[in-house]
Amino acid sequence: MYYNNVLTLPILILCTLFLESWNGPNLAVNFPASSRSTQFIAMIYSGLATIFISYASAWCIRITSSTTYSMVGALNKLPIAVSGLLVFEKEITKGGVLAILMGFGSGVVYAFAKKRESGAARSLGKERDLERLEKEDGFERAILLPSRRPSLKLGKVHE
Repeated sequence: MYYNNVLTLPILILCTLFLESWNGPNLAVNFPASSRSTQFIAMIYSGLATIFISYASAWCIRITSSTTYSMVGALNKLPIAVSGLLVFEKEITKGGVLAILMGFGSGVVYAFAKKRESGAARSLGKERDLERLEKEDGFERAILLPSRRPSLKLGKVHE
C-alpha cells in the first residue's frame, strides 16, 4: 500500500508542474478565500479516508484471500443490478436475468467450495497437531471418531 502510493508521487508531481497553472489569479479562482479552509479540510479528510480504505482492503486480503476479496467485489454488484431492474423502468430481458442468476450461482458455488476447503484444512491441521505431539513425547494416540450423542426423547435417554 505504502509503496504503491509513493511510486505514484513522481508522476503526479511532474503532471502538476507541467500541466497546471500555479499563478496567483488561478489559485484565487480555484481556492476562494471565503471557502479555502473548508476546501483544505475536505481534501485532508478525503486523503485520510483513502488511506483507511486502502488499509482496510489490504487487511481484508490478508485475512481472507485475494480470490475471496475479488469475489465479494463482484458479488456486491448483483443486488445493485437487481434493484436497477426493479427501480428503473428498463426492459427486463432473459439475458439480464440469466446473468444475475449466474452471478448468484457462482457465489453459492464459491461459498460451498470455501466451506469444503476450510473443513479439509481444519482436519489436516488436527492431524498435524497429533503427529507433532506424538513426535514430541513418543506416545501414539488414537484418533477418536465422533460418536452419536444420546438424544433425549420424552424424558428418557435413548442411544
